[in-house]
Amino acid sequence: MRSVTAGAGLVAPVLPGERIQALDVLRGLALLGILVVNILDYSPRPTTTSERITAEFINVFADGSFYPLFSLLFGVGFAVFLDRAEARGANGVLLYLRRLVALLAIAVVQIVMLEDRNILVRYAFLALPLLLFWRASARACFFAALVLIGLAVARAPINRALSQRGMRDPVAVAAQRAGQASDRARNQARQAEQRRVAATHSFVATAAFRARWQVPTQLRWSANLRRNPNLLHILAMFLLGVAAWRSGMFLDPTKHRRLMGYVVVLGAVVGVAGNLAISLGPDGDAIPLLSGWPITTTAITFIANTALTLTYISAVVLLLSAGSEAWRRRLAPLALIGRMGLTNYLWQSVAMSLLFLPYGLRLEGKFPLWTYPLIAIVIFLSHLPLSAWWLARYRFGPVEWLWRTATYGRRQPMRLAPDAVSAVATS
Repeated sequence: MRSVTAGAGLVAPVLPGERIQALDVLRGLALLGILVVNILDYSPRPTTTSERITAEFINVFADGSFYPLFSLLFGVGFAVFLDRAEARGANGVLLYLRRLVALLAIAVVQIVMLEDRNILVRYAFLALPLLLFWRASARACFFAALVLIGLAVARAPINRALSQRGMRDPVAVAAQRAGQASDRARNQARQAEQRRVAATHSFVATAAFRARWQVPTQLRWSANLRRNPNLLHILAMFLLGVAAWRSGMFLDPTKHRRLMGYVVVLGAVVGVAGNLAISLGPDGDAIPLLSGWPITTTAITFIANTALTLTYISAVVLLLSAGSEAWRRRLAPLALIGRMGLTNYLWQSVAMSLLFLPYGLRLEGKFPLWTYPLIAIVIFLSHLPLSAWWLARYRFGPVEWLWRTATYGRRQPMRLAPDAVSAVATS
C-alpha cells in the first residue's frame, strides 16, 4: 500500500505488489496473539505452578494487547481505502458504507456458524464514526484518540458516581432493579437453553441457538458505550491507525525511527509494569495509591495494553526499516499469513469450534492449561502452508475476495496472471 496517486480507471482493491510488508507482518502477529489468548477460554483453571506461570505470562504480554493491534490496523485500512477512492474520483463514502455492511454480514455468519466470540460486529458499528475523520490530519486523529482513551479510562468511576447518585432517586432505583431482574431472567433462560443445546451435540441446534440469542446480544453490546468502555478504546485505536498512516510512519519509517525507539522502551516499561500490577495486585476493581486515591484496574488495563500495542508496532517497523534482509526473511511467514488476515481469523474460529465445542471433538478442559498455547501455535502454523498455496494462485484470500466483491459491487478478479504465478513459483 504505497502512497496513492490519482489515476484513471475504476477504484479497486490494493494489489499484491502494492502492499507494505510491515502492515502484513503486524496483522499476522495480531492473529497469533489473539489465538493464544482466545484458546485459554477452553482450558481448565490453572492449578500447578507451571500453569499459573503460563497464564500470567499470557495475561501480561498478550491478553488485551493484540485486539488493539488488530483495531489499529483496521484504522490504517480505513485511511488507505478512502484515500484511494478519493484519488480515483470514486464515491468513497458510499463504497465504505457498503464495505461495513458486508463486514457486518460476515460477522453475523461467523457468530451463527462458528462461535459467538466476535470482534467484527463491533468494528462494523464503530467504523461509522470514523467518517467524521475522513480528511482529518494525523495530529487531529491522534488527539481525538487520546480523548477517547481518557474517556475509556474514566468510564468506570463515572458510571460508579452516576450509580451512586441514582440510588438517591426512588424512581431510578426501581427502574434499575427492574432492569436487573429482567437481565437475570434473560440470562437464566439463555443459560438453560445453552445447556440443553450443548447436550444434543448438534451443530444445527447450536447454530439456531446462536442466531436466536447470541446475534442480538452482540448487536446490543456493540452499541452500548455506557456498559462497555472497551468500545471507546477500539475507536481510539482506529484513530491511532489513521494517524499512523497519515503521518507517514509506514510509508517512510526512517523519519520516525527515533520516536519509535522511545516508544519501544517506554511502552514496554509502562505496559509490562501495568499488567503486572493487575496480575499480581489485590483482587478488586481498584488499586490504592500512596495518595489514597484509587485508580481503577480498567484504567490501568487500557493504558498498559495501549502501551504494549504501540511497542509491538514500533518494534516490527524498526526491524523491517533497518534494511536487514535477514529480518525480512524471518518475518516473511507472518506477512504471508497477514495477507489473508480475515480468512485466517475465521479459520481460527473453525479450528477451535471443531476441537472444543460440543458438536466437535469436545476437548475443552481435557488437557493441562500449558498445552493450550501449544495447540494455538499448531493452529497458527497451519495458516502458513494454506496461505502460501492460496496466494501463489490467487490475488486475495477467499473471504477477502468476497468482502471486496460485495464492496465494489462487481466480481473482483481472483486468479493471478500466469506470469505472476510463475514469478511466485520461482521466487
